[in-house]
Amino acid sequence: MHKTKNELYSLISDLKTKKEFEKEIKQRFIADDGLFNEDALALFLVDELGRNTQTITPLSQLEANKEYVVVGTITSIAEVKVFRRKDGTAGKVLNLEISDTSSTCRLVLWNDEIELVKNKDLQSGTKIRIINGYTKQGYSGVELHLGKWGLLDVEPTETCGNGDVLQQPTNVITGVLIKKEPT
Repeated sequence: MHKTKNELYSLISDLKTKKEFEKEIKQRFIADDGLFNEDALALFLVDELGRNTQTITPLSQLEANKEYVVVGTITSIAEVKVFRRKDGTAGKVLNLEISDTSSTCRLVLWNDEIELVKNKDLQSGTKIRIINGYTKQGYSGVELHLGKWGLLDVEPTETCGNGDVLQQPTNVITGVLIKKEPT
């Protein structure tokens, strides 16, 4: 859902004045040589301040075979199951149940991901954020998996007033524009 610069400002109005917000967008527009429009620059700013919650999907809205960013609290942890793969090597799987204000969902951890539970980083009551988790249809409904590109953030620090965790950038990428060509 596309939001305008003014709609995005409402997400950070308690952090910056309208004048500061406008000034920063103008500075970024000049610094980026007009590469991004003001709405996009406003979204970057809101995202950097940890207030971009549009990408967080409630658990009740998960569909199979898609990628999501979700937040929730671990409500239960099953026992680790060891199994044999087709190639004869051993594998491990662990099912956790997570919940948010809308629903519950199974989170499936595989092999090295299970170390987070063994190290007590994850336990019942732990708040988590999953970035780029993928879903698939399981025996008891849609399951969430980390996969190769997924990231599990334990106890994210920023929360909304309702207890939901705000998405914050986990990495900052910087660079230099070396050449700008016409469209």
